[in-house]
Amino acid sequence: MASSSNPSSQEAAIRRQNKGPPYKFLVPLIYAPVLPLIRLSLRKNPVLRDRLFTIVLAGAFAHGFYLVSFQPPPTPPGAPNLHPSKQTLKQLSL
Repeated sequence: MASSSNPSSQEAAIRRQNKGPPYKFLVPLIYAPVLPLIRLSLRKNPVLRDRLFTIVLAGAFAHGFYLVSFQPPPTPPGAPNLHPSKQTLKQLSL
């Protein structure tokens, strides 16, 4: 037998889970100013400067690749959820 709860309450439960700021999208605000600071502060040690700059830049690209490849786009309020989570699929199958 199908679940007795209606879809609108399930959508409300999904929206309640997504309160709070999306910290994964705020990470570039941290490492973006760090890159020029690395170049300016380590002028006297070019080997360390270049290695550290390369590591931070590679981390930035890896983070961007992760966001683009593995995260579904955020769903605007009121729009249908095209990327339901596993928990949502379990609720719908009950």
